[in-house]
Amino acid sequence: PMRFSITSTLLVLAFGILASVASAQNSSGNRLYDQGLDLQEKAEYKRSSEHFKKAAAAFEASQSWSQLAKSYNELSFNARFQNELKQAQEFAEYVLTLDKQHQTVAPREVANAYHNLGTVAAQQGNPKAALKQLKKGLAVAQNQKIATSLRANIIASLGSAYQDLGNYEQALAE
Repeated sequence: PMRFSITSTLLVLAFGILASVASAQNSSGNRLYDQGLDLQEKAEYKRSSEHFKKAAAAFEASQSWSQLAKSYNELSFNARFQNELKQAQEFAEYVLTLDKQHQTVAPREVANAYHNLGTVAAQQGNPKAALKQLKKGLAVAQNQKIATSLRANIIASLGSAYQDLGNYEQALAE
């Protein structure tokens, strides 16, 4: 009986310490993520990406999958604006991999990953592939009633992809 009590107490303490470490990592990740956003707004994409990568490491350590996905979506965004399209694509695909592995990634991040993949395809001159990815993103966004701003961005990108295909009526419809 005494041994069970000591073991139980040690387990409770161990879990408490682990939870505290995860919380500290999450806090650090959030701070780094916010700094990355501030730099991104100033178009300092390389420095911004450094912060997002550090935030991603903290979120991965604390198993905060949605926050990790959010960081990777921002890395994808930054890579697109630096014309590093292969890297942008890989970052966005990783978000979808996270969603498949953990199934706890926020739908907004899944929709955003498809948006990133669609815009990468458009930048690579492949409007058909862009449409495919953007439609997936819009479906997720509409099914989950995601923020209007992301839906609007996806719709605008869809319109551009239709325009690139010469389908002006569909571009206007989007």
